[in-house]
Amino acid sequence: MNHLAPRKFALSLASLLLGICMGPLHAEMREFKNLKGAVLKAELKKAKGQMIFLRNEDGKEVQLALSQFAKDDQTFILKWMTEDPLAIDYNFTVKVEEKVAPATKKVSNNSYYYERISATQKNYNISIQNRSSNPLNDITVDWCAFMLNNVTLSSSGSYSSSSGIGELRFKHGSHEIPNMPVSHSTAIVTPNFTVESVIDKYYTGAKTKDKLQGVWLRFYRGNTLVSEWKSTDCPKMEWPAKEHVAKEKPAEIASNDTSNKSTKNTSTKKPSTPSSEQTIPSKESEEDMGDIVKIFELDSK
Repeated sequence: MNHLAPRKFALSLASLLLGICMGPLHAEMREFKNLKGAVLKAELKKAKGQMIFLRNEDGKEVQLALSQFAKDDQTFILKWMTEDPLAIDYNFTVKVEEKVAPATKKVSNNSYYYERISATQKNYNISIQNRSSNPLNDITVDWCAFMLNNVTLSSSGSYSSSSGIGELRFKHGSHEIPNMPVSHSTAIVTPNFTVESVIDKYYTGAKTKDKLQGVWLRFYRGNTLVSEWKSTDCPKMEWPAKEHVAKEKPAEIASNDTSNKSTKNTSTKKPSTPSSEQTIPSKESEEDMGDIVKIFELDSK
């Protein structure tokens, strides 16, 4: 029996891309043959590494190694894996950490009722690992990072508390991953939010502060949503940012970019992030604060 090594299998995917001129393949009932000529009529469902999952005419799941198929069917399956965004069994491990930029604390802007005690630049560091059994190409991650804004600046320039009901703000962006081998990771650093704290000096002495409110990730291959991830503190709501639209590649790049996909390490594009500030303004501009989720409030507790 012919067994394909993992590296040869990955290279076969890349080399196959160079010769593809037809439209994308879609799973449908088809007659497949093994190396001995036996016929199986089935529909392709998922690929996990070299294991191919099919559904036969009786609706039962069938699992076969790619190397068990006839050569022509191996080529057909590799083409399907390359062209159909949903052919691969995607699996990502995501880790999220809140990070504080250095030298960002400042005490200022006191009023008769409230004292502003801190303003700290915070962001999210997001690590994404490919836990699928297949190398992944041309993945785009659209992300939203949220902050609950409980501390507001009045027209007179003094600070006040929102009494536990804050305004949800978010920042969003897109991160391209041209090549992601099995078990490799990529990193995303979100822009900073200014997280402020105030103390009620006049009534209760209670402290009110802003807080980060989670991260939402959407994974796309082309225009197809293939996976999604939310942190546990992410608000329950509809996706607040604009819908994903895949970028069109220039023709000369699209025809040549596959030669290095299965042999290079992950190429991580780090998004631009604001430089650390030594002093903090009284409050960020609307652009710096992030977009506001309209008609939406959260209990900060």
